[in-house]
Amino acid sequence: MNENVQKTEFNARKTLCYLSKNLEESNSSILNLIQPDFIEGGRRKKNKRFPSFGNEPNGEENLTNEEKSQVVLKINELGEYLKTEAMDSVLFVALFTLTVNGNRSIDLDDIARFFDISSIDAFVFKSKLNTLAEKNLIRKEYSHRSSESVYYVDEKVINAISDNLPLDTIKHKVVDKYAFTKQVSDWIEERSRESIDTDELIERVKRYENENRDMEFVQTILKLPLHLEERLFFYEMCDDFLSVRGQLTEVDCTLTDIYDSPRCMIPIARAIMENEHPLQKEDLMELQSAGMYSDAEVVLTDRGKQIFLGSDVDLFTKSDVRTAKNMLIPDDIKHKKLFFTTKTAGELDFLKKNLIPEQFHKLQDRLSDKGLPKGVAVLFYGEPGTGKTESALQIAKATGRKIVHVDISASKSCWFGESEKIIKRIFTNYKDLCKHEKETPILLFNEADALFSKRKDVNSSNVAQTENAIQNIILEEIEKLDGILIATTNLIQNLDSAFDRRFLFKVRFDKPTVEAKKAIWQNKLEWLTDEECTKLAQSFNLSGGEIDNIVRKVVMEEVLNGERPNCEFIEGLCRNEKMDDSKGKSIGFK
Repeated sequence: MNENVQKTEFNARKTLCYLSKNLEESNSSILNLIQPDFIEGGRRKKNKRFPSFGNEPNGEENLTNEEKSQVVLKINELGEYLKTEAMDSVLFVALFTLTVNGNRSIDLDDIARFFDISSIDAFVFKSKLNTLAEKNLIRKEYSHRSSESVYYVDEKVINAISDNLPLDTIKHKVVDKYAFTKQVSDWIEERSRESIDTDELIERVKRYENENRDMEFVQTILKLPLHLEERLFFYEMCDDFLSVRGQLTEVDCTLTDIYDSPRCMIPIARAIMENEHPLQKEDLMELQSAGMYSDAEVVLTDRGKQIFLGSDVDLFTKSDVRTAKNMLIPDDIKHKKLFFTTKTAGELDFLKKNLIPEQFHKLQDRLSDKGLPKGVAVLFYGEPGTGKTESALQIAKATGRKIVHVDISASKSCWFGESEKIIKRIFTNYKDLCKHEKETPILLFNEADALFSKRKDVNSSNVAQTENAIQNIILEEIEKLDGILIATTNLIQNLDSAFDRRFLFKVRFDKPTVEAKKAIWQNKLEWLTDEECTKLAQSFNLSGGEIDNIVRKVVMEEVLNGERPNCEFIEGLCRNEKMDDSKGKSIGFK
């Protein structure tokens, strides 16, 4: 305790000793003195089951008027010191006495015995005990043995009274917002193990909020129009977010952990599913894709993260965007000239013009006004090496957009249920990215048939169920997409038909014509003659990717021998690139 803290003129310790002695001697008489007829009929008859403390009681009739006045005076003085009402002060004296005598698990029966009243009479103290606990004058805990709350006076309070120091000098353990939400989550875990019940969980959180009411995070939450149970759910979401960055909170599991009665969960679950929960109305929580309540997950909104993280919010948002391994920024994409049929080139040009930022904003506003989805989903399909992926990159560069490349292999997990969560997280993170970027990024699913394939018979295997669940998530996310998604596939026949209408643009990439191939050769190997480029284009049915493959080998030959190879050498590379069926499958660019 700080020695510089000035002691009070009021002697707390002596007053407590005086009142404790009188209470033990007079029992319920003082209760009726403070509040007439508090105990109907006065003291109860002696009962062996409830022995009195200390000396035999003298009874109210043995107190003189002067003694009564002195007792009332001391109770009022103690009330000023504790900042409590008279009856709360008397109850504190009883708890202080029992705690000092070694009882740190005081229940209502102990209090009834102290005042020599019945347990039913003592029940009226329950709300007053909660008041004392909220003021941090006593501690309230849950007893596993009796399945009831028990109480005691904290050692810090006892020491302050013994040293005759003001109670506002007591410093409770300081925690930060992260430790705060972790503690709440630990208590929820206790409830899930049935170590405590829901009422005790709520009481603990209420008391904990009061103890940490000087914390800016708690102050902000308490100002919002939220009930304690709603704040409790929010604290759990915050801890989920911190435990695994960006982790979603499972609605079913969380409600089951918090509530010991399923009937309490139903109206809350319904409100969440209908986006009517107070946390959703306050823009703190957002419902993610969910076909059924058992699959529903929620995530903190930007406002929710800002309230929780405060100045630390950049550590969990923008830094992720700038350092993401699957993120390409426009400046890192090298300009590349592509050659297509007139039809394909026209469709790509139309798409690119609509994705130019100014035009895209107008498009979204117009779609929104008409009640249509604001997102743009695009499918590029065709044979390998025809420029699908490169077209997506060049569009991103031309429109000044970052591109998020989805790792298909990392999107599937061997653990049951994990793949669905990974896919949900991909879209959740993308939505979050869209909110932080000036221009909407492009979400690129390359070789998307691995995820967008035809749905299977759910009775065939657990794998089939998982793949179907993934497709349902993707279908729903594309349906409500606000951003830009581009998917590429070499195997259009493998795509589920349900995806057809979800794609606003479907661009077919054919093998290049002779004219296009000639232009590619001229662009890649500008030192070839017009006749040589024509010959290569007419003689070999190669895709743009396969021609790129050959050009790389030509460069290797130049570096190795110090001179450019002739056309005959290049023709040999072309023949090897496109092997005959009798010799094996194509080894061209995939």
